Amino acid sequence: MKTRKYALLLMTVLLLMTTALFTACTAGQGNLSAPQNISYDGTILTWSPVENADSYTVKINDAEPLTVRTNSYAYRAEGTSFTVTIKAQSTAGRTPVLSEATTVDFKPLESVKELRVADDGSVSWDMTNLATGYKIKLDGKELEQVVYEPEFKELGAGAHSIQVRPVIDGDPSYYSAWSPATSVTILDSLTKDDITYEDGKLRWHYVTGAHYYEIKVNGIVLSSECTSPEFDYDPQRTNFEVTVKAIGNHSTTYDGAESEVKKFVFLDPVTNVRVEDGILLWDAVSGADAYRLKLNNTVYGQTFTECRFENLTANIPTSIQVLPITNDTAYFSDWSEEKNVLLLPAPHIRWEGDFNLSGAAIQSIVWDGIDNAAGYAVELTRPDGTVTVNSLGEIARGFEE
Repeated sequence: MKTRKYALLLMTVLLLMTTALFTACTAGQGNLSAPQNISYDGTILTWSPVENADSYTVKINDAEPLTVRTNSYAYRAEGTSFTVTIKAQSTAGRTPVLSEATTVDFKPLESVKELRVADDGSVSWDMTNLATGYKIKLDGKELEQVVYEPEFKELGAGAHSIQVRPVIDGDPSYYSAWSPATSVTILDSLTKDDITYEDGKLRWHYVTGAHYYEIKVNGIVLSSECTSPEFDYDPQRTNFEVTVKAIGNHSTTYDGAESEVKKFVFLDPVTNVRVEDGILLWDAVSGADAYRLKLNNTVYGQTFTECRFENLTANIPTSIQVLPITNDTAYFSDWSEEKNVLLLPAPHIRWEGDFNLSGAAIQSIVWDGIDNAAGYAVELTRPDGTVTVNSLGEIARGFEE
């Protein structure tokens, strides 16, 4: 009797252990959710992943179910209706566990046959029957958004591949194949910092692939066929605004966006250019950070923050112009009126002593004559600090003290 009791107790313990083991082995695999959000783009079936599923069975029409390890399945419906049934599956336990089935009847929509690209890079296509919107695949990635007009204008600068397929918004059982891929290269756009104005020329950075440039000043197109990154323009000493746009060849490259508006402000030209004591001077211009010199129609390499230049060369006729400049490229000015000067060389001075007829000593300052001199100014500083200036005629060659 005791033996039977012990046997029953042992069988009960083994049954409990087996149940616990089976529960542990099947934990996390039971009650798999049915697949949701099944969609088809004419090439690939996709659906949302199911938690704890490690595979899925896919049945199309009356064909035998196939097992796949991912939440997608490649299938070409070739424009026909078909029915797909998908179940989630877990094989983690001893016995595979299947979810309930989700079945969708897919119906074909007319596909987009051709994409058109406008000069500005926007893409358009013909509307298709029944479609309420269109999905976009850009550079191989399907965008979340649905567009409701047969056009797409959101391509940025760079090389792109675009495809379109019609959809019925809210009803994923309709499908259409993607349109043939169309390549579109949009040119880069310029920033306002890329645009400068100097010496009567608008200049900007070169845009790779640009066929032309369109220049617009104060809202008016001055040229749409400029082939180089510069343009002659005379603003007549007035403020102005400019935009520049790179134009494509409209077969492989398409127009970039119009640049930001660059505003240019006119600085007053330099006035009162003069030479004093061999030094070139001019009046300061409000707003100028520095000045540039043009000597005999050649722009001097150095710029000057002070209104003076001390390196004029004697005995060489020199035409002089001065241009105010700023660190901000939004300002511009004109060269000053041309001033022609001839800097005379400094006389060679020497001190001479002599006697007059009565025998008295004569102390004189003498110098060599200078060609083209109209006269001479003699400045004396005496030991006590007194300074005297005497003006002498052109024939003077000495000063008696």
